Amino acid sequence: MVDYIAAYHQELFKNGQTCAVTTPYRSQSLLLKNTLIDREGLDESIKKRLLGGEIGAFDELVSRTFDTIIISVCKTKNIAKSGGPLLNNQLNIDFLKSRCNKKFVIIGKAKALNTLWKSEFYEPSKTQDTLIEL
Repeated sequence: MVDYIAAYHQELFKNGQTCAVTTPYRSQSLLLKNTLIDREGLDESIKKRLLGGEIGAFDELVSRTFDTIIISVCKTKNIAKSGGPLLNNQLNIDFLKSRCNKKFVIIGKAKALNTLWKSEFYEPSKTQDTLIEL
């Protein structure tokens, strides 16, 4: 996630565009914040901007919209089959879609995505030829 931001930060923030980084879990967003703080070579203005409230759990993006939202999804043994309550909830997907003006970047294992996330994000991006798999 932080590597993606480091590689693409000029594109993500060009011409005053806005970008948020979100995860289903607050503990994961805290880990991302700490990793970002420790990241050498990343422009300090980008760190300051993201750490100023543009990194958080799904529910922390309330009443704000962004041009790009980077979503970090994770797989744990507890959510491997169903996606867990946060990842297997249409309301969360609808909420995320309402916060994003232009582009989603989803970072995670495609194989680990549940059917809801595959149908809402993975399959449409394959059809639109906007999917990049690493």
